[in-house]
Formats: sequence, C-alpha cells, structure tokens
Amino acid sequence: MARADTLPPLPTAPVRRWAVQALAGPALTSRTLASRQLASAAPSAASSASPTSNLNTRDIKSTGVPENEQAAAGFGAEVQLRRQLNGRWSLGTGLGYHAFATNQTVNVRVVYRGTSSANASFKPDSVSMLAARNTYHFLTLPLRLSYQLGAGHRRLRYGLQAGADVALYLGGRSTEGSSTGATSRGWGASGSPYRPLSLALSLGAEVRYRLAPGWELLAQPTLTHFATSVARPSSGFVPRYPLAATALVGVAWWLR
Repeated sequence: MARADTLPPLPTAPVRRWAVQALAGPALTSRTLASRQLASAAPSAASSASPTSNLNTRDIKSTGVPENEQAAAGFGAEVQLRRQLNGRWSLGTGLGYHAFATNQTVNVRVVYRGTSSANASFKPDSVSMLAARNTYHFLTLPLRLSYQLGAGHRRLRYGLQAGADVALYLGGRSTEGSSTGATSRGWGASGSPYRPLSLALSLGAEVRYRLAPGWELLAQPTLTHFATSVARPSSGFVPRYPLAATALVGVAWWLR
C-alpha cells in the first residue's frame, strides 16, 4: 500500500483571470449645459424677418432653445476584456457604441406685417408645433476599475466600478444652428461642429451570477457624464455635456 505522503496531489481547478464580456442595453440620456451661454448658440428666429412680398414681412418666433430639451431614450453596447488583478480588484477595457439623444417640442409662430399700404391685406399668423430630436453617436474606448463587495457567494458576486471613456464622434442630427431651433441637420464623423474626440467619466455597479463553469450572467448599471463639451468652441453652440444612465446586461466568459 502506498504511503499517504507519496500519493499524487489532487487536481486543482485552473485559476481564471481573463474574461471576455459582451453587454448591451437601453439608456435614458440627457445633457447638462454650461452656465455661460454663447451669444451665437442656436439662434432662434424671434427676430428673423424676411420679405414675402412688397406688402408683408415675416417674423418667426420660436421656443426652440437648448434649455427646453428633455431626456430621451438612447442605447449602449460594449465588448470588454477583463483582467482579475487579485481577489477583489479587476481592470477592464474594450470597445463600445453609445447613442445619446434629447427631445423637444417646439412651437413656431409666423407673424406677417404690412409695410407699405394702410389698405394692405395681411396674411394670417400661422402657428405650428414640431417635434425636434437631437442625436449624438459615439464609438468609445472604455477603461473600468472594479471592486468586489462582500465575501462573495459561490454563484453571486457584486461590486462597484468606475472609469473613463474616450469617445469618438461618429455623427448624428441636431437642431443647433437652425433659424427656428426645430429643423435638424445630419452630421458625419468629419466636417461637423462637434469635437472628434471627447472624454467621459463613468460610475456604476456590477452584479455577476454564475451560470456554468466559466460562464456568468452580468449586469452593469452605469451612469456616464461627459467631462468635455461635445461642441467645438469655434462653433458658437452652447457647450453641452451628454449624460446617460445605461442598463447594460450580458454575459462573461472566463478564459483559462
């Protein structure tokens, strides 16, 4: 009979330190505006006048201003590579796509006035209500530092995470710069009044549930706020900082 001290050691489970994660989910997006308003930002047409005939001039009055924008639905998706640093700390990076948006209901009133004759027939005022939507699309390079809270259950783990994103502007639509604040214009990655690169900060939570060896169900509710204005200073637009609360859910696969 073999002695106990000569028996081969029992096999141990391999330590998994690298994980590939895929997440996506809806977002509630908004923006904050700088307290200092730029004079040339999105000129409203309150004083916009253009002759329509030799008897009438047209004044357009609009409520389309950035301050009236409301939160709107957005979207986020990320593919992450995660490295477990020790029992509680981990570091991750990857590639993401995020869409930010705001909505606004704009009232536009067109007022006609006679200019040359007391007997001129005035055109009636026209009033319209328009729905305006601004969208901003970004390709992001996230960097996340995570910390596990508690002792950790065999299947369930949870913690906090914080980090920063480098955001590359891909394009979108905006009403900024239009005469009424209601007409949107599409922009591409180049030639737009928005910065090609911006920096955003993020803070959130993380919940992991072990489904099978090497596989986890993952949730990352995340709050993101841009630290730099997405509008170029030379554009004259009101400096704006996109904000989003995103419910990212997905799966993680731990590599050997």
